[in-house]
Amino acid sequence: MNLATKNRLHNNTITNLVRLHFGDDCEIDKVEELKEGMFNTAYLIVCQIKGKEEALVLKVAASRSAKVLTYERDIMKTELDVMFMLHEKTTIPMPVIRGVASIDNELGCRYFFMTKLNGVPLNQVMNKMESDNLKEIKMAIGDLMAQMHKIKGLYFGYFQNRTGVSFTTWKEAYLDFMNNILADGVSGGIKLPYLRINKVLNNNSRYLDDVSESVLVNFDLWPGNIFVEEKEGKYQIEGVIDFERSFWGDPLAEIPSTVMMFKDLRANLCDDVTLWKKYCELMKRPTQLTKSEKSRINLYYLYLYIIMIVETYRYSRVYAFLQRTYAWSRMKKTLRLLEKD
Repeated sequence: MNLATKNRLHNNTITNLVRLHFGDDCEIDKVEELKEGMFNTAYLIVCQIKGKEEALVLKVAASRSAKVLTYERDIMKTELDVMFMLHEKTTIPMPVIRGVASIDNELGCRYFFMTKLNGVPLNQVMNKMESDNLKEIKMAIGDLMAQMHKIKGLYFGYFQNRTGVSFTTWKEAYLDFMNNILADGVSGGIKLPYLRINKVLNNNSRYLDDVSESVLVNFDLWPGNIFVEEKEGKYQIEGVIDFERSFWGDPLAEIPSTVMMFKDLRANLCDDVTLWKKYCELMKRPTQLTKSEKSRINLYYLYLYIIMIVETYRYSRVYAFLQRTYAWSRMKKTLRLLEKD
């Protein structure tokens, strides 16, 4: 898809970058753009490095001149920081970073090389998986979530070295998130019920005071970012990708993106959500949600759906219409739930 944030490179430029990082004698056999991503640009590169064939992915950030949302500014730095952190502190499988460039380079934007995963995104195969196999995958995702949430932060908010802004309370951080995305909507001429949203925030933000400790939140751990590989007739998780939207916050903020394609915890279905039960077991917390927790989860759904609406400025007309229609419907439902609190 042609997107405003895509920063496409000529093959000669890609060749030069590969040889800069892996040697002048590196022979490139194949370069192919990976078109699934909705923000950065990525290329599959098959090459010979010191006589050995390797499959790499080159991920290129949006150019400095590209129009991005406030929270998206230089988010590739966040992705790299999180990947290095998870590699050091967890057993979460992910691609191996093979080469990194700072923002001050010949392209004028960040980029990095990583190893290619061999499997396929979970969302492409989950509907045809055996039920027992899918249950195992859900339990494994619960484990991934728990490992991330056991990493504690020193502040609340998006990564400090990216925005220069951090907060001592989760309430301040979350309201800053919302203020920024709503301001992005206004500046982009996006239709939203701004007054209604602000009223809901004023009436429900007190629940955010119940969060006293920040943890690492991925906020994009949906099945499209979880790769699975079939071995001996069963799928297993091969690796997780796309950590750039991470922040320090309430662990329950993980729920909207993670559970979106499984079950909605707001429907009081906690007891038969395999992923949720495994996560709660590992985190030593009850499966039942308190009133405060349910309200906070609704606030996080609201943030996600507003992002999905505002970011459609960069999509094709048809795709933007489909995503906006879906997100608008879900946003209205979430607003109604919050207005009952």
